[in-house]
This record gives sequence, C-alpha cells and structure tokens, in this order.
Amino acid sequence: MHKDGLLDFLRNPDHKRAKLVTLTTKGIEIYTKLEEKQIPWANQYSSHIEETDLATTLATIKKISRLFNR
Repeated sequence: MHKDGLLDFLRNPDHKRAKLVTLTTKGIEIYTKLEEKQIPWANQYSSHIEETDLATTLATIKKISRLFNR
C-alpha cells in the first residue's frame, strides 16, 4: 500500500525504529469511497440479524481473543 501511494510512514517520537503509519491524501480518498459503498452493504445484510445475536457473537470473539492472548 505504501508503494501504491496510499500509506505514509512518519517518524515516531516515542520509538526510534517503529514508524507511525498514516493514510496519504490518496489513501483517504480511496478509504472514503470504499466506506460509502461498504456502509449501505453492511446495513442491508445485517438488518436481518437480531441485536442479541450480534451481542453473543461479539462476546464469543472477545472470549476467543482473551484465550489466545494469554
């Protein structure tokens, strides 16, 4: 993505070797276009999923994450 001009690496004042990653202007433009398409798509396909099901899924993902991050 850096080679495509979408990301840029900035100096990190808190770490000598680890760079900060940021979107370039071109990256922001593309991200915005993708988001404009993704939000309606996500809303359409998630409209039939109950909130309780989403809460259960999120709780399960959090539990799995805790188990792998021990």
